[in-house]
Amino acid sequence: MRTGFIIFFVFALAYSGWLRFQGAHDGLPYLVHWDEPFISSSAINIAKTGDINPKYTEICYGGFLRYSCTLLDWVYLRYLITTGKISESGDVVTNLEGSLRTLSHPEFYLINRLFVGILSILGLVLVFKVTILITQQQGSGLIAALALMSFWPYFEGAIYATVDLPMTILAVGALYFSTLFHQTKRERHLILSFLFSGLSASTKLTGGLTILLPLMAVGMNWNLFQFTSYKHAIIRLFKWGSIPIFVFLVFNPNIITDTRSYLDWNSWIVNVYRSGEGHFSKEPGWEHLSFQVTTIIENVGSLLFFIALAGVFLLPFGFSKQTQKLEVDSKALLVLLLLIIFPVVYLLYVTSYRVAYHRNFLVLYPFVAIFVGVFCYRLQTVIDRFLPKNVTYLNRPWSYLGMLAITLAVTFPRFTAMQQAASKMYHARDTRTQAVDRLNLMNSELIGIAQELQFSLKDIERMKFNFRTFRSSQLQQALDENTLVLVGRYQSMDRSMHALDSELNRRISKSDLVDSIPGVSIFRDSTISAAGIPLRDPEILFIRGAGREDAIRSRGTSLIKQFSNIEMYSNGKRKLGEVNLSAGQYQLAINITSTAYEEVYPHIRLKLNGDFVGEKQIQSSSSTEFFDFSISEGGKQRFEIEFDNDAAGEAGDRNLLVVSFEIKVKN
Repeated sequence: MRTGFIIFFVFALAYSGWLRFQGAHDGLPYLVHWDEPFISSSAINIAKTGDINPKYTEICYGGFLRYSCTLLDWVYLRYLITTGKISESGDVVTNLEGSLRTLSHPEFYLINRLFVGILSILGLVLVFKVTILITQQQGSGLIAALALMSFWPYFEGAIYATVDLPMTILAVGALYFSTLFHQTKRERHLILSFLFSGLSASTKLTGGLTILLPLMAVGMNWNLFQFTSYKHAIIRLFKWGSIPIFVFLVFNPNIITDTRSYLDWNSWIVNVYRSGEGHFSKEPGWEHLSFQVTTIIENVGSLLFFIALAGVFLLPFGFSKQTQKLEVDSKALLVLLLLIIFPVVYLLYVTSYRVAYHRNFLVLYPFVAIFVGVFCYRLQTVIDRFLPKNVTYLNRPWSYLGMLAITLAVTFPRFTAMQQAASKMYHARDTRTQAVDRLNLMNSELIGIAQELQFSLKDIERMKFNFRTFRSSQLQQALDENTLVLVGRYQSMDRSMHALDSELNRRISKSDLVDSIPGVSIFRDSTISAAGIPLRDPEILFIRGAGREDAIRSRGTSLIKQFSNIEMYSNGKRKLGEVNLSAGQYQLAINITSTAYEEVYPHIRLKLNGDFVGEKQIQSSSSTEFFDFSISEGGKQRFEIEFDNDAAGEAGDRNLLVVSFEIKVKN
């Protein structure tokens, strides 16, 4: 029967892994999670540039996950270059060259997400192992793991490259080795507990509270160490305590290399959590605490939550062999203290702040699952105590089999919902991806696309038509200059923009609608960077623009504008972008800002599909440089810019920034 439990557990892990693989595709190539770019885009940029300091991101958390993803990204980047899929690391476009949600190769995000998914599977194994350590029963461990597997927040945290799930797994790792040390009394297990505590803190600062676990284990086994004096005890504790500090610094090197930025970001995040500052907030104390507990009950289900609560109260009790009565077991009481010290302190501490995002409490769910397993263990002891000796069909492990069946019956609707959600995430295609498919089948001379739609670079690469972008305020001009125009519906949170949105939507409604794809409204708030807001499945309206002849006459205007803010701090070649162009004569206008060294500005060379087009010596800090070129064979055209006179010294630093580029058709 025990072998059967293990086989069932392996199949459950495989099924859980399949769900995570499907869910990891959610939204791609569009970045739909608020926090993901702060880790994944940062990791890609570190792998590209070799600069270990995170750039353009919140650097106050994420160390372990960021640099783990950096290693994975570096390996994949080398693969892309070695196989010729890209020529250099600069071909991978992220927020380093554009906005926060700019991404040219979504495979990097998928790899990072799959890494987090693997960590979540490890978390299920750790909960299984911790519960077995406490109960000495595989059945209770399996039930605890299945309970955790059924919790939606745990599944959702496992499909995005964000810090909450990795911090949770590392905290459970610290719990496992603390519990293991308490049983084996081997110091290496205590050292590993301190190690995992440091990893948890390096991933998310509140994970630093996991230091309570190894410290509690030390306190529970104080006599084991035979300290000869207080000095001896202090030295030993300092030795152990230096482990998480060292680990924390290894995975957060910017504490040393960029101390000011690190402190500024941490000061900012602490102030945000204290004040709320527009984030989802609750009053600190009871209001916040009750909200989080209620949310946990909703996610876990009332039945499993109160079973877990019963497990908390039942763990320190057992039947005495001498009196055959239910009594407090001192050893079990110590284990209970080890299990509850971190979740209780964590819950009280984090609810003392205003920001009330429930993802901050994901770390509590493994403890709920463990206590579900503990309850089943204590229920088994009752069954053993009161059943007649000649009744064997309800004894271990058959009673666990019954409890496992009940657990599966309770959690089955959740697994069904997860399966449906994961399948949808895997197969769903964003409205913008659908729009490109439709446009590729249309025979439109020139297409205008509203910038607020935020088409991904991956979808832009698939476009087989000429297009140009415009802001929503330029709608009428876009209608005059294009045969087909793509816009959305607008609904801003900022009241000052409501009138503008209403007027814009009214003008769109009066236009000649050709086609539409249902979706959500687009926010255009002036106080929020549009690129910073995750946009998923916007409503897309295809509006007929000017006639074909008018469009042809207006083709001397801007044809395309994209891939902005390309920074060049050293000599080298960078990809501007790949654009589908038909045969003809064109002009490329590159908008540049730069700095001089010894009164000499950057010198640049332009290449088209690897061939030299022209060169320019920039003469001022802000300029527009023009290059004429011709296309003999239509198709995807690759544009590259080379900066070849970088210099720096006491007189300054010669640098280059490509703000944007535009391609015009020459009549």
